[in-house]
Parts: sequence; structure tokens; C-alpha cells
Amino acid sequence: MKRAMNGVNTRLRQGFTLIELLVVIAIIGILAAMLLPALNKARQRAYSVACVSNMKQWGLALGMYSDDWNDFMPEEGGNTIALDADYNRKAWFNSLTSYINTDPLTNLYNQNKIPLPGTKSVYMCPALGRKDLTYTPTMANGFFAYAMNRVLTGVKAGCEYALYKRSVAVLPSQTVFLSEAEGGSEHNYPFTDGGFLAKYTPIHNGGDNFTFVDGHVEWVPYAVYNDGFSPGTYNANSEWFTPKKIYWFPCAECDKDCTSKS
Repeated sequence: MKRAMNGVNTRLRQGFTLIELLVVIAIIGILAAMLLPALNKARQRAYSVACVSNMKQWGLALGMYSDDWNDFMPEEGGNTIALDADYNRKAWFNSLTSYINTDPLTNLYNQNKIPLPGTKSVYMCPALGRKDLTYTPTMANGFFAYAMNRVLTGVKAGCEYALYKRSVAVLPSQTVFLSEAEGGSEHNYPFTDGGFLAKYTPIHNGGDNFTFVDGHVEWVPYAVYNDGFSPGTYNANSEWFTPKKIYWFPCAECDKDCTSKS
């Protein structure tokens, strides 16, 4: 198609030339390369915020539970026995749930509604994906995204309940109650003392989320909670020897209470 313009016949252009198309594609590629890291960072930030919301619910549940049970904190639970065993029925993932209107973990497993990476659940950090699931969770070997601080509970001779009360925590706003679980295949562990947690890559932009004994939730950088101690050799006296930003043991010299919760 032609038309006259100032006495000169010109042909109307029908589309892009190959060079123009290549330039446009190159520009799109450059913009994508610039935007994708920002979008990924925003997505990870959203995951962290949702994780904080989950852990805040557990912190609120801890407060209400302790108010009802003479200030005692719940059992940590164990990964070497079934989730529905008597000891685990008293654990945080079964005993705190009524306070936040969610099902005990044993019920979810019995109903085949197991919280798994990639599913929306108060039990599950949204930053975890299916790649983090390296085995098939069962009642005998549950999967945990969050883990209770193991040194807050445990066995003591002559006690029906070998538990700490919240009131023994010298610095409740700095004493860990719940943390992200250990990484990789270790996610089946329903407890942590930090010794294992420090071995793995942090989940949220160089750090992890923690629920503290006072109920608040805070993101803590890896360098803060990875203080270099080894599991089995760490104790309250060594932890409290120098000031820290977070503590696993609630105090330097205190013991679990043998008094019944009731």
C-alpha cells in the first residue's frame, strides 16, 4: 500500500523489523533480571510475616495455657515415640491447640489432614516447600516446622511433671519458647535447644523467627542464635556466664518444678 507524501511515494510499515524485535526482547530480559530478585525478596518477606503470625498464635496459647495450669509450661514432646503416645498428648502441639481454635496434631494425623510443607496451617512455616519434605510423615514420625525449646522441660526423678514455670525465667522476653525446627531431614524433630538449629541455613533472609516465653515473636539473625555451643556440653551456667541477646535456659541456677500442674 502506497500513498503520496510531499510528492514522494512511501510504503506504510506493516510491523517490527527483526532488529527492533530483538531490541525489545533484550529490554524485557534486562527488566526481568532487575525485577525478579526484588519480587523474590518481597515473597520471602511475606512468608516471614505469615510465619510470625503463626508463631504469635502459639505464644498467645502458651500464655493462656500457663494461666490455666498454675504457670507451668507444656511438655516439649518427643520424636522417638508416636505423636499419640501419652507423653506427646501433653506436648505443646496437642495441649495448646484448644486456646487457638485448632485441632491437636494427633487429630490431624488421624484424619489424614497432615500439615505438610506447602499447605496453609498454623503448624507450618509458609517458607517451606515440598523439597523440604524428605520422608513420609506418619503418626510414628511426625513433621514439624516449629519446635519447642527442649531445655524448658524434661525428665526428673520423682516428678510427675518435670517442668519449668514461666515465672522462673529471669528474662522472659529473651528466653526462647518456640523456634523454627531444624533444617533439612531434621525437620521431624519436635524440639530444639539451638545446638542443632545453628547447623542449618536460616529460613528467613539470614535469620529465623522465635517465640519467647513472654509470648512475643521476633526475627533473630543467624549470628545471634548461632553462638557456637555444642549439643550435650551446653548448660545453664555456661550460657548465663556472659550476657546474651537470647537465652535457651531460663536462668543460671534454677530447677524444674516437681509440683503437679493441677
